[in-house]
Amino acid sequence: MAAAPLPWRHRLLRAVIASAGAAIIVFLLTGIDIGLGLLAVAAGAGWLVGLLLAGDPAGRGANAGRGRAIAAAVIAGGGMGAGLLADGVRALSQGGVLAPWAYAWERFGGLAVAVPLAAALAGAWRGR
Repeated sequence: MAAAPLPWRHRLLRAVIASAGAAIIVFLLTGIDIGLGLLAVAAGAGWLVGLLLAGDPAGRGANAGRGRAIAAAVIAGGGMGAGLLADGVRALSQGGVLAPWAYAWERFGGLAVAVPLAAALAGAWRGR
């Protein structure tokens, strides 16, 4: 007999911690400028967040459906956005003049939107 899935608040906490860890990874990777590789990191992070919210590979945890998918999308996309904004804060602290979101757009262009979107889509898909 399989063990019961963790309670919702524990799964939510694990997902937030995973997203924060992924944000740190994105922040570190922006320093070596891998560009499109950030999409792969974002999709993997989103998938992990969705899996952690689902409870188990079969998705038997509570809150299945739209609410869980939205939570996964917000947590995963927010983490990736925070990682990109942290890069902008780093640039600002080193004498840059652009606001963090303007810096992210100037440096990465469409990837500044595509990275959080990829994480959100992967998280929502896996978390549903």
